[in-house]
Amino acid sequence: MKCKLNSMESAERFSIHKISHSDYLVTKYTGLPSFQHFQWLVDQVRGHAVNMQYYRGKKSTGNKKYQLNNSDKPGKARTLSIEDEVFITLMKLRLNLIEDHIALRFNISRFCVSQILSTWLPFLAAELKPFIYWPTQQEILSYYPHCFKQYDGCVRCIIDCTEIRIQRPSLALTNNAVYSQYKSSPTLKVLIGITPGATISFIS
Repeated sequence: MKCKLNSMESAERFSIHKISHSDYLVTKYTGLPSFQHFQWLVDQVRGHAVNMQYYRGKKSTGNKKYQLNNSDKPGKARTLSIEDEVFITLMKLRLNLIEDHIALRFNISRFCVSQILSTWLPFLAAELKPFIYWPTQQEILSYYPHCFKQYDGCVRCIIDCTEIRIQRPSLALTNNAVYSQYKSSPTLKVLIGITPGATISFIS
């Protein structure tokens, strides 16, 4: 992926490896418990991410010849490593940093940040979807916490509706559709279900 560097080329680029020594910082930036968990996540998606095609509009969604032939991706090498592209994506989800700030920290262009997020967000959603499934009653009972024992195994799922603030759409009709009276701003609405053992079992 071609990404122009910021004008501050001499600035030292931020990276996941600069905080890999501290699980506390990894959690603060990504929401994951440790660097080991972060590395596990990267390893799960690396195989498909190596030849991943970056989003450049609707025309870029089809499979390319090199992908169909399972060959190496042609062209210029990535500006950032796969680890740092995942890091940027998790930072955005965790901290909701503006793209200009991320671009400055990683010494890349704002366009590059936007392209990374537009590519990695749906990619991670597709790759990690198999990890979210509706467990059997026996699986739930196997990890039933003590505080739920009083319900005799009747609790299968705890649901919660959450809203995430998003950028205001330019179209009035779209803005009306996503506007939240509760948050007083446009939001993304999500229904999440978790098991009594705190495992996510459903996302709308």
